[in-house]
Amino acid sequence: MFEARIARGISVLDQHLPGWRERVDPDRLDMGSGLFDPAATGDGEWGACGCVLSQLDADPDTYTIGEYRDQLDVVCAMADPDGRVPDDRWAAEHGFALEAADYQTEDDAAAAYRQLTAQWRQALTAGPTVGGWSA
Repeated sequence: MFEARIARGISVLDQHLPGWRERVDPDRLDMGSGLFDPAATGDGEWGACGCVLSQLDADPDTYTIGEYRDQLDVVCAMADPDGRVPDDRWAAEHGFALEAADYQTEDDAAAAYRQLTAQWRQALTAGPTVGGWSA
């Protein structure tokens, strides 16, 4: 369902953040902030998430999860140097978030984020293929 979006996100990361894969732990991956166990970050912050971008913004010394929105700004600026403001639509188009159209209720949102997480894990553990990453 989200494979094409994730492939776009992986492509952006591959082009602009060499070594990003080594900084993302698929076992700690959780694309939905409401689903992530804040205790897993070691800092107990409310609303923390273990998504790809939060992991990429993590402190390399303490492995404390970083801020999704901060890393979204960084990645979007690299991907679009003309200054497009990162927004929820761009994030969803690249598999980093969902759009409201992806779900109808909060329960549907939780299920969709679980699916997004599972598909990111699959893409991260599948390894590279000819022409890019498999999703």
